[in-house]
Amino acid sequence: LPIFEGLVHYFSAAIFYVLLIAVVDRWERFDKLLKVIAIAATVMVTMCVSDYLEIVDFPFINHIIDNDGLTATGDIQRIVRMSGSGIFSDPNDISLLMVMVSMVCFSFLTDRSRGPLRIGWLAPMAIFAVGLLCSKSRGGLLSMGAACSVLAMYRYGKTVAITIGVLG
Repeated sequence: LPIFEGLVHYFSAAIFYVLLIAVVDRWERFDKLLKVIAIAATVMVTMCVSDYLEIVDFPFINHIIDNDGLTATGDIQRIVRMSGSGIFSDPNDISLLMVMVSMVCFSFLTDRSRGPLRIGWLAPMAIFAVGLLCSKSRGGLLSMGAACSVLAMYRYGKTVAITIGVLG
């Protein structure tokens, strides 16, 4: 029955949430969790980008072929959009992951207490930028703009955020 499957999914998610809250109870643990998420996402997106650019062929990554209007001769124009694996098998889903983790990496990059090695967080951000372009996700691009605007407002104030928004 579908209702029992829904209840199982709900309660397993609720148990996971309670365990996460119980284990991640200090800032240091939350920081480590964010680092693990950032590194795991970077590895997955690197694999997806290298598969999309035909550097390596991973059989578990299947990219999406979408219609992109008509050509001058009236033929259907198709484009290939980068997808991820697992729950990120849709270009829009993986683009939202890339935007979220890019903001985490940017936060690590601009945190002066992390020392000079924080410059290493530029590499995942570059991979995510290439991945966002390969996914061809308009929603991902809009969410990146919104995330950058919110980050600019948080860090530099309303005036800078509004100026960036107008320029965008």
